[in-house]
Amino acid sequence: MQTTVFQCEDSVEGILTGVYDAYASRLGHDNCKLSIDETEYELFCVYKKVMPSAEKTAKVIRTLRKEFGEENFQRICYGLASYEKDKANAVYKTIVTGLKQKLGYRIFEHLSDPYVMRLFALQRNVGFELMHWRGFIRFKELESGVLLAVFNPKNQILPLVMPHFADRFPLENFLLYDEGRNLAGIHYARKEWFLMEPEFFDKEFAGHVTDDEKYYQELFKAFQKTIEIKARTNPKLQMQMLPLRFRGNMTEFE
Repeated sequence: MQTTVFQCEDSVEGILTGVYDAYASRLGHDNCKLSIDETEYELFCVYKKVMPSAEKTAKVIRTLRKEFGEENFQRICYGLASYEKDKANAVYKTIVTGLKQKLGYRIFEHLSDPYVMRLFALQRNVGFELMHWRGFIRFKELESGVLLAVFNPKNQILPLVMPHFADRFPLENFLLYDEGRNLAGIHYARKEWFLMEPEFFDKEFAGHVTDDEKYYQELFKAFQKTIEIKARTNPKLQMQMLPLRFRGNMTEFE
């Protein structure tokens, strides 16, 4: 029997809709796979376009939370945030394995399964990057009073990092901008945050900071230089603790 490839949008809603459609097709899980890559095609495969559905996504999420628990559901969401092209199929096959073998809360202990192992690796990578960016993101105060931070993560972690800063700055208006994906997380003071794709992001305007912000930036840079012990400089350890890819939008490296 031919393999049916369900082509999904690269989003939580798109991939989980693909999981729903693959189950509903009753073609057999061995004959189905999910893909977010619309540029590569395999021979002897049938391709079906998946249209994201909030209703289908909600049904899948309810099942995942019920069968695997909240912690494992969060791990699956981390896997969905990965930049890797095979994440959709890894999520789908892991769900199939977990439900078929009734693994329940022990789903990520079944590392002998290659798809579970792959999803475990993906979610771990996302978790590590999320942990780093929580510490490395630098906000600056614009003349409008809005706090702005620009960053360039490998993985799609903006929806995962926004709750952290919304909890830390509940009384602030701030904007966190994923430059590579042109996606902005916006938080109004005392309100819920949301995501949007801005039509235009003015980098020049973003550079217009308050005088106080300029003063504190210089103080921070001076502090970084003051605490340096030149005799103990260790570039290799610095690269290990703070790789170059994190430094582009950090105040102390500008």
